[in-house]
Amino acid sequence: MNKIPTFILPFLCLILTGTALNAQLLIEASLENIVRDNNKVSFEIFLKTQGGSTENLYLDGSDFIITFDASNFSSPILQHASTSFGGNKFEPMSTDATDISGTRNAYYTSSSLAIAGNSLIINLNNQSPANTTDFTNSIAQIDNQASVHSLGLFEITGIIDPTVEVNLAWDADNIGLRTVITSLESTAPFASEVIPTGDIIFSVEDELLPTELISFSTDCDEENAVLTWTTASEINAAYTLIQKSGRDQNWITLETVLAEGSSFNTKNYSFTDKSEKTNERTYYRLVFVDQDGKTDYSPIQISNCDSEADLKMMAFPNPVSNGGMLNINIQGDKASTLHITDISGKGVFQSILNENEVTNQVEIPSGLSEGVYVVTMTTVGGKILNEKLFIQ
Repeated sequence: MNKIPTFILPFLCLILTGTALNAQLLIEASLENIVRDNNKVSFEIFLKTQGGSTENLYLDGSDFIITFDASNFSSPILQHASTSFGGNKFEPMSTDATDISGTRNAYYTSSSLAIAGNSLIINLNNQSPANTTDFTNSIAQIDNQASVHSLGLFEITGIIDPTVEVNLAWDADNIGLRTVITSLESTAPFASEVIPTGDIIFSVEDELLPTELISFSTDCDEENAVLTWTTASEINAAYTLIQKSGRDQNWITLETVLAEGSSFNTKNYSFTDKSEKTNERTYYRLVFVDQDGKTDYSPIQISNCDSEADLKMMAFPNPVSNGGMLNINIQGDKASTLHITDISGKGVFQSILNENEVTNQVEIPSGLSEGVYVVTMTTVGGKILNEKLFIQ
């Protein structure tokens, strides 16, 4: 899923009361998991603090204003999604399950929803803690942990043409309706303060590309690789490219599969690669292209249908950038540990690998000198495999 770059929108800071917010605190308000399904579109609102701040944000009543393409809707309705808590993950400082449930419901279920023109309006009710215990048990705490800051899942019904993008965007600085996020102090009298829009990063995750991939795998039919994949939906899809490469990651297109039109039904595909074979592993991927030219890529699958293939290890990409991600793939056994040494034999990096993964990903330490290194992997079966690695 591609992301629209984040941006910061300035507007005049409105101070209500108190001094709840440190001027160095930045937060991100993002729209994520935007999914179209027939006549409706759903989305989540996420909040989190930014910039490595050690402070938490204690959410008060806030207004979230989101614009959309109203011309593609007939009698649109904004509502809470049927999913439990609407995907809400806000948590109070108390870890009691009842308190967590109450807090999530207070901010999600009780939020008021409306549509005005091309604006979606989500208003949170002000929380009014009377004491520290009440504050601890009822106020949403937002920190740098991405797992606890989803406000909830909302949906708009009434889409006319499901192939047209909804174009969700934040309304942050227009006169009248605008997004306003309010913070509470954590100590009595629990005064509130509007966070300046200049301290908020507004981001929108792009809508899902038209092809939703369920699975993609490779198998062997004698010495030919057989690719199979399944899609859950195909909206505004144009075609799919089937591509392969060797260890050099130089991708070539083997076949173009034209889309059959819009569908929300599961579809199964297969393709047999009968092109010239080599004795090394082959990498395959799918490239999904929609009518507007947008592209998305499947995970890479690795195949070696050479009947004489034995235990092998592949480290790619090779060369790899300083601080980049290195993929370690093993065939014929399970991975155990990884060591990287320089040409003098001095160890510079080691890692325990996940034996249940065919391909492990490790991050090359930054600051290593450019040059030739040796990757050594030990398998669960006790075998040792080596390969040269070029770091640039």
